[in-house]
Amino acid sequence: MTHVWTDQELYQALGQQGAEEQRQAFEVLYRELYAIALYMVQTAALPDPQAVAQDCTQEAIVKIWRHLEQCTQPDALRRWAKTIVRNQTLNELARLKRKRETPLEQAAEGLVGETLATPTGALAAAERFGAILDLLAAAPLSERSRFVILAKYLMQMTEEEIAGALSAREGGEVRPSHVQVTRSKNFKKIYTNPDLRARFGEL
Repeated sequence: MTHVWTDQELYQALGQQGAEEQRQAFEVLYRELYAIALYMVQTAALPDPQAVAQDCTQEAIVKIWRHLEQCTQPDALRRWAKTIVRNQTLNELARLKRKRETPLEQAAEGLVGETLATPTGALAAAERFGAILDLLAAAPLSERSRFVILAKYLMQMTEEEIAGALSAREGGEVRPSHVQVTRSKNFKKIYTNPDLRARFGEL
């Protein structure tokens, strides 16, 4: 029977330098964080989402290992680690989006803007993004519906871009008008569900 690691056990094992328990803990954490990164990356319609998700997860794992002492609540290690991978993935998606859209002569200005962003602000944005992902995962929506909401309101993709991404994902033509209909139906479901409406309103 596969052992189910508690957050406390993961925290303790991650601190055992060179031990077999540390290797196993990193494997467990990697699988869980990769699933989150991949779900986020798939909304961006990138050519190789698996590779981007792997890179983001690996970077997050390195940060977790280097800053393990900053996890002040070992019993909430997973929540802390998920915030890191969401933040890492969100930053990478923003960087890739700028790379596709920003002219070369504006790249330096973009990098300067990055340095002005506060770590607290970036962390708050990542936590909000993660909270919305969790809400959408629990909402009574189809995979297409979740994709449309994430792509439209979190990734700021146009309806034409979303339609193209859905066509590639589903192997059939999806038009912008289909995206509009899906979006309208989704928000009607959320609005008519008092619990979901209240929780989304808090965000």
